[in-house]
Amino acid sequence: MNDTAFYDEFADSWWNPDGFLHGIGTLLNPVRLPYIDRVLHARGLPGRRVLDIGCGGGLLAEPLSELGMAVTGVDASIPSLAAGGDHGDMVRYVGGFADRLPFVNGAFDTVVAMEVLEHVDDPVSVVVEASRVLRPGGTFFFAGPSRTRLSRWALIDLAQRWRWSAVLPRDLHRWERFITPFEMSLMLRDSGIVTQETIGLGLDWGGLLPAIGAYRLLRRGRIGHAEAGRRVRLTTRRSTKVAYMGYGIKG
Repeated sequence: MNDTAFYDEFADSWWNPDGFLHGIGTLLNPVRLPYIDRVLHARGLPGRRVLDIGCGGGLLAEPLSELGMAVTGVDASIPSLAAGGDHGDMVRYVGGFADRLPFVNGAFDTVVAMEVLEHVDDPVSVVVEASRVLRPGGTFFFAGPSRTRLSRWALIDLAQRWRWSAVLPRDLHRWERFITPFEMSLMLRDSGIVTQETIGLGLDWGGLLPAIGAYRLLRRGRIGHAEAGRRVRLTTRRSTKVAYMGYGIKG
């Protein structure tokens, strides 16, 4: 199954409190939304034109619009876009492929590609397209898992592969598609975007016990994915061995 077909099949999971896709939003948004907002305000760019590449059902696009940004979401999964449109009307949803975006050069002040590049066949082409539709001086946000032994264990084996521990569909991630921060910086540089910051994402010691508790309750069916995501307190950290996010500026 290709990635678009996968998200077509699970499109009703985007805003379903028990759906695993909605749980990804409740897990990640508490760290990525404040980060995007902080960076854009520091650059004096709040409320500008934002493109969310691989927006799915709008789990990131919709909260970004609530921060006062004019958000366009693009995705190849039409059922996912329909799920986003059914949930709210603050985001402009457009069907299209990330490696051939249906927008003119320099159409956006900010482009967001968070947790998406590991799901495409040719991430280099996606970054090239992102740079094309980003105006000079615009901001590009990225995030995703890093291709390390630790990420294979945590995100593939434990979360998807082993029957006794899996809480996510087996085909959600493929480890060989994970991108290291160094590879990300090279892709950005070759596309005319200069990386400004890369920070790690993960758990600190204070968040470990709540995460284990949420995981056990989810496995037992006592809570849904959305509630489990809320109970896991991700934080920024130095290590990028599991996951990371950051931003760059187009020259």
